[in-house]
Amino acid sequence: GLTVALALVPEAVAFAFVAGVEPMIGLYAAFLVGLVTAIFGGRPGMISGGTGAIAVVMVALVSEHCVQYLF
Repeated sequence: GLTVALALVPEAVAFAFVAGVEPMIGLYAAFLVGLVTAIFGGRPGMISGGTGAIAVVMVALVSEHCVQYLF
Protein backbone atom coordinates (compact mmCIF):
# COMPACT_ATOMS: atom_id res chain seq x y z
CA GLY A 1 0.00 0.00 0.00
CA LEU A 2 2.82 2.40 0.80
CA THR A 3 4.42 1.80 -2.60
CA VAL A 4 1.16 2.54 -4.39
CA ALA A 5 0.61 5.67 -2.30
CA LEU A 6 4.06 6.97 -3.16
CA ALA A 7 3.54 6.17 -6.83
CA LEU A 8 0.33 8.21 -6.91
CA VAL A 9 1.98 11.37 -5.57
CA PRO A 10 3.41 12.49 -8.96
CA GLU A 11 0.09 11.69 -10.62
CA ALA A 12 -1.81 13.85 -8.14
CA VAL A 13 0.63 16.73 -8.59
CA ALA A 14 0.43 16.48 -12.39
CA PHE A 15 -3.36 16.55 -12.40
CA ALA A 16 -3.29 19.53 -10.03
CA PHE A 17 -1.29 21.42 -12.65
CA VAL A 18 -3.84 20.38 -15.29
CA ALA A 19 -6.67 21.68 -13.11
CA GLY A 20 -4.82 24.92 -12.45
CA VAL A 21 -4.59 24.54 -8.67
CA GLU A 22 -1.68 24.25 -6.27
CA PRO A 23 0.00 20.84 -5.93
CA MET A 24 -1.00 20.53 -2.24
CA ILE A 25 -4.66 20.82 -3.21
CA GLY A 26 -4.15 17.99 -5.69
CA LEU A 27 -2.59 15.85 -2.97
CA TYR A 28 -5.44 16.57 -0.57
CA ALA A 29 -8.00 15.75 -3.26
CA ALA A 30 -6.21 12.49 -4.11
CA PHE A 31 -6.16 11.53 -0.44
CA LEU A 32 -9.87 12.22 -0.02
CA VAL A 33 -10.80 10.28 -3.16
CA GLY A 34 -8.67 7.34 -2.04
CA LEU A 35 -10.20 7.43 1.42
CA VAL A 36 -13.76 7.47 0.09
CA THR A 37 -12.92 4.62 -2.30
CA ALA A 38 -11.38 2.58 0.51
CA ILE A 39 -14.33 3.08 2.85
CA PHE A 40 -17.30 2.80 0.50
CA GLY A 41 -16.08 0.66 -2.36
CA GLY A 42 -13.42 -1.54 -3.74
CA ARG A 43 -12.00 -4.83 -2.58
CA PRO A 44 -8.95 -5.84 -0.59
CA GLY A 45 -5.88 -5.50 -2.75
CA MET A 46 -7.60 -3.21 -5.25
CA ILE A 47 -5.44 -0.33 -6.42
CA SER A 48 -7.42 2.77 -7.27
CA GLY A 49 -6.04 6.05 -8.48
CA GLY A 50 -9.00 8.36 -8.58
CA THR A 51 -7.12 11.50 -9.53
CA GLY A 52 -7.15 10.72 -13.24
CA ALA A 53 -10.88 10.10 -13.24
CA ILE A 54 -11.78 13.38 -11.59
CA ALA A 55 -9.21 15.62 -13.31
CA VAL A 56 -11.69 16.70 -15.99
CA VAL A 57 -14.32 17.48 -13.37
CA MET A 58 -11.78 19.43 -11.31
CA VAL A 59 -10.82 21.59 -14.29
CA ALA A 60 -14.45 22.50 -14.95
CA LEU A 61 -15.27 23.24 -11.31
CA VAL A 62 -12.20 25.36 -10.68
CA SER A 63 -12.52 27.35 -13.91
CA GLU A 64 -16.24 28.09 -13.53
CA HIS A 65 -16.36 28.65 -9.79
CA CYS A 66 -13.32 28.66 -7.53
CA VAL A 67 -11.13 26.29 -5.54
CA GLN A 68 -13.44 26.47 -2.52
CA TYR A 69 -16.34 25.10 -4.58
CA LEU A 70 -14.21 22.06 -5.42
CA PHE A 71 -14.00 21.04 -1.77
